[in-house]
Amino acid sequence: MKITVKGFGAKTFDGPVTLQELGKEYQKNFSSPIVAAIVNGCLRELTYVLDGDCEVEFLDMSSEIGMKIYLRSLIFLFVKACYDIYPDSKVYVEHSLGDGLYCEVVRKEPLSEDDVENIEKRMRQLVERDIPIKKQKMPIHEAIAMFKEAGMDDKVRVLKYRKSDFLNVYEIDGTKDYFYGYMLPSTGYLKWFGLKFYLPGIILQHPNRANPTHLAEYHERGPTF
Repeated sequence: MKITVKGFGAKTFDGPVTLQELGKEYQKNFSSPIVAAIVNGCLRELTYVLDGDCEVEFLDMSSEIGMKIYLRSLIFLFVKACYDIYPDSKVYVEHSLGDGLYCEVVRKEPLSEDDVENIEKRMRQLVERDIPIKKQKMPIHEAIAMFKEAGMDDKVRVLKYRKSDFLNVYEIDGTKDYFYGYMLPSTGYLKWFGLKFYLPGIILQHPNRANPTHLAEYHERGPTF
């Protein structure tokens, strides 16, 4: 099959190849990690398998779409770490605040600086392990039942209004959640983040498109995105 990569010409392959595998050959030409691609005009995750002639345009973290995918995956990593450390908590990602996202972890005891340090430590452990972020196509009624059992009432309310019969549920090492949009293929991509205690919650710091592989000092100002 013949794959034409935008800006780099065509290349022939004997069999199927994932976008992640193909991207490794072109990564040196990008200033930040490749996180997705447009294949024949359609946005695809890096786990997507190319099995025929096609045109590919890679997207790195400096693109608007690429940064959104990074941030969405980072939120999932944060949620996963919170549930690992505090299984009975409820996690809410509220809104942009300065150079990050304001989040709350609701549990019996008020959040402390030590709690925030524990969550960040767990996040970095998950990144180091480079755990696959798996996607499962699930019937909507099964997803609603799963989230209801987990006490995720906000997800249940949202999904009740979905018209499609199926949705994509993502998983990191046993923790499942629903996000509207694509994800990165594994936790190893999520190297740039920080947590800051911001009573009564947490600021999840993230990079921006202008400098996607660098985390700036936190400054409280207007929304980044």
